[in-house]
Amino acid sequence: MSTSNLRANVLRRGAALLAVALASSLALARDDTSVRLLREALESAYRINARKIVVFNSDRYEFGSMSVSVLQSRGGEVLTTVVQPLSMQGFKTVDDGKTLKSYCPDQKKVWLQESPRVHQPTAEYRLAIAERNYRISHRDVDERVSGRSVTLVTADPRAPEMPTRRYYLDRDSRTLLRLETVDDKGRATNLMDTRAIEFLTTVQRSQFNALPTNIKPEPMETPLRTTSGKAGLEVNFRPILPARLPLGFEIEGVDVLREKGANLVALRITDGLATATVYLWDPREDVNVLQTPGMRERTVNGMKVRVIGDLPLVAKDRLLQGFGSKTMSEVLDRELARAAETLASTYERKAARIDEIERRIEVRMGVAIESEYRRDLERRQAKTRIGNEP
Repeated sequence: MSTSNLRANVLRRGAALLAVALASSLALARDDTSVRLLREALESAYRINARKIVVFNSDRYEFGSMSVSVLQSRGGEVLTTVVQPLSMQGFKTVDDGKTLKSYCPDQKKVWLQESPRVHQPTAEYRLAIAERNYRISHRDVDERVSGRSVTLVTADPRAPEMPTRRYYLDRDSRTLLRLETVDDKGRATNLMDTRAIEFLTTVQRSQFNALPTNIKPEPMETPLRTTSGKAGLEVNFRPILPARLPLGFEIEGVDVLREKGANLVALRITDGLATATVYLWDPREDVNVLQTPGMRERTVNGMKVRVIGDLPLVAKDRLLQGFGSKTMSEVLDRELARAAETLASTYERKAARIDEIERRIEVRMGVAIESEYRRDLERRQAKTRIGNEP
């Protein structure tokens, strides 16, 4: 693949990943006061008028960090403009929740694709998962973020491999201003930080017409949305999926990506709060797979597995180990075998019962026929005696 094409792929992926970062900075746990605060933050994420400067630090970016200017409205429109790194400076995206448009000033191209928010999991889905994996608490703190008073919501993991997550919410609007993780040694990592924010009374829709109108948008192929059970039918290799993921993670979405005949399966996974992507492909094929400094990968039964996400390396390694354990297909095969044995046993029992019923019917019919024959014989004998009498 040429350098220009590779760069284009990186930029297009960066646009989608940036939209995902804005969408997935928040996730929830149960509906007590602490979780209610997070719920309010999630519900207001795309329902406020605001202009802000946000810095994201993510393993999903090849360059590690991204600083963006964000304009958003209560109607759900979001305009982002990349400030840093220099290689992406001026890159713009406009996301209305249905369609994502991206503009690259260096290449003077506009791309059109489905918004990642279309398939964003519901709060109820993540609530059920996060409830099992985290303990949620909150408190007001003296610390200020972007000059705003904040409430700190803390999510302590039940799995020792996972870090504590801290959500700094604006005390008045419940808007998420900062997200950081803290490992077991007390080291904090800032995943998202708002450097400046201004809440606006109104936002004109015309402000989201920020992409060039003289460039015809190039449609991007939408990934094929499928399921764990059907993914193997959509690609030319056998994806090996574990029956259960470690650390309480669940598969929230399965995408099949195709490029020049090559097949790539992307599993979007979450523990309710943290998210990651697991890529599966045939290493014999020339597949363009996202690479980041913190990625982890291994080969399992001839299949390449790569984990990318804002997780500790030890957690990524645990997830990789899950792909070497009992697979979904093995579990299904075992369950099918058990079902077949049960059906066979049930059939044998029912067949034996039917045979017994038939035997009893034959015996009863034989007795009935013999009895009827005897009564008929007795009637004939009686008539014969009557006819012989003088």
